Amino acid sequence: MGDIINLNQYRKKRERDHKGRQAIANRAKYGRVKAERQSSIQQREKEENELDQKKCELVPLSFAKPNRAHTEADDDTRPV
Repeated sequence: MGDIINLNQYRKKRERDHKGRQAIANRAKYGRVKAERQSSIQQREKEENELDQKKCELVPLSFAKPNRAHTEADDDTRPV
């Protein structure tokens, strides 16, 4: 047989744990001075710019002969 648990106690413990994790996240997000927030934003932007510079863009292959445009003259030369 499994252990007997009180569902109310389990629910309350789960909610306390969730609130604790949320409090930690809020402290990290809002518990810094303005200079720290701005420096972290600048650091993130710098890293994103460096990553963008390192990306390799795909160049479309345009080595094939261009397709001839369909004209009305083509219709006249086709056999009926």
